Amino acid sequence: MIKQQGSRFRLYTSDGSRPLGPWTTREKAEEQERAIKANQHRKKEKPVPRVLERWARRHARAATKAVGQAASDQQVVATIQREAKAAGATLAHDGKGGIDPRTALAKFRAAGWRCGNKFCPTPKEDLDLDHSSGHPREIFDSLKQWQNPKLRAAATKADGPKDGRFISVLCAACHDLCHQRERALEHGKQPPPMRGAS
Repeated sequence: MIKQQGSRFRLYTSDGSRPLGPWTTREKAEEQERAIKANQHRKKEKPVPRVLERWARRHARAATKAVGQAASDQQVVATIQREAKAAGATLAHDGKGGIDPRTALAKFRAAGWRCGNKFCPTPKEDLDLDHSSGHPREIFDSLKQWQNPKLRAAATKADGPKDGRFISVLCAACHDLCHQRERALEHGKQPPPMRGAS
């Protein structure tokens, strides 16, 4: 409550028992009254539980880490592109795709920047990574081996694209033919021969 006393305006507590200060203008006293009410309103709000505060901090750190991860992923992709060019190889998807760039770089290096089909007529053109459901075993395997549940289970139980055990480097043409062979084997047909195989 605001009361005028002479040329000054005094702000009092809501019960009028205690003065909170004199102001030279009514506007300044009203402004202070609004600030006090806003502060009282804030005090009445429930405090944010500590669990939520910790979650918010972790989320902010994770977001910052994700931004840093994206930047380092771009650096690894640039390394893949640079090393492929130095090895005289071309990349089917310019080194980008669903597989983690570090895993991709390791696989390309291990394969010597060449197609996994040792008889491929174009071993350094349009290199690609494939998270296999059975090859490289199926590249020259027979229908009998493909139908062996143990062999097939070992190849198909990979944990997903992050699992490097079943990622193969193939040129785009051999990669396509590999999937054609998979489909033929799944349907009980004789698979077409791989490129370069006699």
